[in-house]
Amino acid sequence: MDLQPILRPRSIAVVGASPRSFIGRVTRVGNTSRTVEFEARKVIASRYDISPSAADVLAEPTVTCRATGTTVILREYSRRPR
Repeated sequence: MDLQPILRPRSIAVVGASPRSFIGRVTRVGNTSRTVEFEARKVIASRYDISPSAADVLAEPTVTCRATGTTVILREYSRRPR
């Protein structure tokens, strides 16, 4: 089984994220690395009292998680001039 697509992805997608519920921004650019800050926001509230799938949209998003990540690529895969 070829694991290269998993170990060296060309892009990353956030599945199920709406523009209001997830924010990521590059905060540092190195030669072969990028540091990114992420913030996840809750934009709905469950309403199990109505039904298992019911929800209300919140007036203001609530930050539920913050994270910082660093991605590193091999120099030969970098798009920057060497």
